[in-house]
Amino acid sequence: MPTYCYSLYGLTLDSVVDCPHLPVGQGKPDVVIRYRHTPTVLDPPTDAGVCYQTGPDQLLLQIEDTARYWVRSGSSIAITPAPVAEAAAVRLFLLGSALGGLLHQRGDLVLHGSSILTPPGAVIFLGASGMGKSTLAAGFWQRGYPVLTDDVAVIRATALGLRLFPGAPQIKLWADSCHHLQQDLGQLQPIRHKLHKYLLPLAQSLDPVDPTSGLDAYPIARIYVLNTTHRDEHQLLPLDLGEQLTVLVRQTYREQYLKGMGLRSQHFRLCTQLMQTTPLYRLIRPRDRFCLGEVLDRLDQHFKEHP
Repeated sequence: MPTYCYSLYGLTLDSVVDCPHLPVGQGKPDVVIRYRHTPTVLDPPTDAGVCYQTGPDQLLLQIEDTARYWVRSGSSIAITPAPVAEAAAVRLFLLGSALGGLLHQRGDLVLHGSSILTPPGAVIFLGASGMGKSTLAAGFWQRGYPVLTDDVAVIRATALGLRLFPGAPQIKLWADSCHHLQQDLGQLQPIRHKLHKYLLPLAQSLDPVDPTSGLDAYPIARIYVLNTTHRDEHQLLPLDLGEQLTVLVRQTYREQYLKGMGLRSQHFRLCTQLMQTTPLYRLIRPRDRFCLGEVLDRLDQHFKEHP
């Protein structure tokens, strides 16, 4: 069976799963992904929830009619596809929940956010599903800002401090977001069968990083947390320290995995370090009216006023 070499979040993936939208990687793999037998239960799990079990350095995902994913030690993912599995669905959960668990195991801070590149560094948008993180990133891309990540923002401690590592050059958008962005659905590929969510490929070139660092990664300039209100107004407010920690924990990607894998202390340390170096703001917009251009203008102005 053929294997493929990809680069994602600063890691080299040696994968049996074909992911044609990922950049080509090179060198020794950091993560090996194979079709193999996987257990139906961890022996024993230290924690469990809907569709998952966790143990020290282990995560077992069971996605009905798709696959089981056994994620171990931040370096391997074994996959047992269901007989009726759709290839796109297997790939979707591999690059989402399974890889998210692996990144936690590797000691990264994994946030539920999209991000763009501005002159001072990466800007991250956090928020619950449906808040408009991907739509904002795509809107800024149309204005000439490179997109670094969509939905999953991976932050890693390096010798230069915390850095954000780029994801795949694409954005996943619901049909209504494509309408806001004036994207023709007929020209976009659905992320899986019968799901009205689409892949927007990004043709872009990222600003070069410091060649002496050896890292394809970016300093984090600021973070915006997206919320809505019943009032017809926009607000942009700095978060105090107490709010910052609560937000970072709540907006951690697959935060429920951390307890059973024994990673809560590590996660707390990374959140604290991020709070010490990065300003966080809350962006509040009207619940019943998403005027994308107005939000983009407000944020663009804030970038310039607070470099």
